Amino acid sequence: MSTEPTSDATPDKDVTDADVSDDGVLDSDLRRYLQIGGLGLASLFALVSAVGFYTSTRRAIDIWVARSYQPAFDAGFNLVVLFAMLAVVVALLRRLE
Repeated sequence: MSTEPTSDATPDKDVTDADVSDDGVLDSDLRRYLQIGGLGLASLFALVSAVGFYTSTRRAIDIWVARSYQPAFDAGFNLVVLFAMLAVVVALLRRLE
């Protein structure tokens, strides 16, 4: 009785292990690229929506707020928008890690 593995068993196991590891790497890379693409597309839509919302809100401030209080409302609104966008960016970057 020999304790050495037969030549038939060794190549099959190596090929099977290589196929599984390659597929796992390709799936992981593809998933990451899709997530990055999704982040880019979502960022573009968010930017367009943010500009529209910002413009509409500026017009509403001009209509509803007295002229002497408009700079304070503008500053507060800009600060809220900045914090909201930073929170979204941080959440998306954490999800990619």
